[in-house]
Amino acid sequence: MVTSLHAAGSNSQGQLASGNLEDASLFRPCLFSGYDTGILPPDTTKIVNIASGANHTLLLLERSDKEKHTLDLWGCGDDRKGQLGSAVADTAESSSQARFRQIDLGLDRSSLEEYTPRLIAASWETTFVVLSYPDKDDVLISMGSNDYGDLGVGDVDQGSSLAQIHRIDLSQIVKTSSRHESTRLVVEDLTAGPHHIIAHLLIVPPNNPPKQVIIGWGASRHGQLGPPNLNSSGRALPIIPKPQIIPIDPTLGTVIKSACGNQHTVFLRDSGRVSAFGSNRKGQLNALGALRDVQSVGCTWNGTYAIVLGGEGERKVWCTGSHSRGQLGRTLAPSPKSQTDQGGFVHFPFGSTLPILRNLICGSEHVLCLVDKRVDTEIWGWGWNEHGNLGIGTTDDTPVPTKLWPKADDPNPSRCTNMWAGCATSWLVLNKSEL
Repeated sequence: MVTSLHAAGSNSQGQLASGNLEDASLFRPCLFSGYDTGILPPDTTKIVNIASGANHTLLLLERSDKEKHTLDLWGCGDDRKGQLGSAVADTAESSSQARFRQIDLGLDRSSLEEYTPRLIAASWETTFVVLSYPDKDDVLISMGSNDYGDLGVGDVDQGSSLAQIHRIDLSQIVKTSSRHESTRLVVEDLTAGPHHIIAHLLIVPPNNPPKQVIIGWGASRHGQLGPPNLNSSGRALPIIPKPQIIPIDPTLGTVIKSACGNQHTVFLRDSGRVSAFGSNRKGQLNALGALRDVQSVGCTWNGTYAIVLGGEGERKVWCTGSHSRGQLGRTLAPSPKSQTDQGGFVHFPFGSTLPILRNLICGSEHVLCLVDKRVDTEIWGWGWNEHGNLGIGTTDDTPVPTKLWPKADDPNPSRCTNMWAGCATSWLVLNKSEL
């Protein structure tokens, strides 16, 4: 079995790792520095995660050999703000910029040499990495631009911070007077919108049950980080530059997943309920409190999406928000002023065959779904397609679900096993049997 990574969409800074700086309206194989086209680095066992900013991409690879098991961080695209951690920022014209190359975080030259990357996220021009080591506190680092306080470390000199790695202080979240010296801090989950970041922090005392705390930082004017902090004039502060605790109603259950739009944040609870903070100007928060049996959530910039368990056990896609570029995936005629609706289900043209919906991923303003058919998997998508990010060969927006993979004219298609989406980008992990 040969595994490869393919991408489509916006590529002006080489963020598709396709070897050039041209947008791709069809899925193209990604390149890794030092290896042949379409070939993953040796001993790769899994692509763990992909995180995309405005013009840069992060890739977390699981690799193993007979002696050790590692998670490696790779990156491509724009590095002019230091978002890829380079000592010297490359230019977009550099051939290495348009290929994935392994990122050196300099851990072997610091007190973190025993740590390995475990979680990644990206805001507009900023990168976040959670580093872990058994029985020690997780470490959260950031690099890149500090617009809207994205770095999470307060005010910094943007010029001097380029190519620097910043350690975000999580210990202040827990009052030192109540923290036992053996208590550990674990980052359960990490997600980012264009300019605000949400982390699930688990406080693990030695002999008591763990306690979950939801924290966030970055842009806050629209309440996307909870009830806004007010200045002396009573106006909402536009930025929260360091992590602060976000008040979460405990009656709905533990938060198991967060999703960030441009100006809103959605929380999925273990009860199958959903709560949210932030702007509703595009209808992105409409009717969320009425949802039940939610299995997964995601956000585009101006919309909210959920996989909901139906009465017959089927999984359906429910969504609300902006439909200005076909993001809601259904024929809809919203008012010209709002371009929104009150929420509803996406209708797939599957006929009598009911596939199993395995996953839903949101890009900036497009959506991908991975479904199981009887003998194969398919990727369906819809929404904004200006940069060819749906991979269908055109740049026309697609307002209803359209099959993106496999292609109808491919007699021996690769099987898609996973997918990701970013800022006008889409990513497919493809497996193909060796002949």
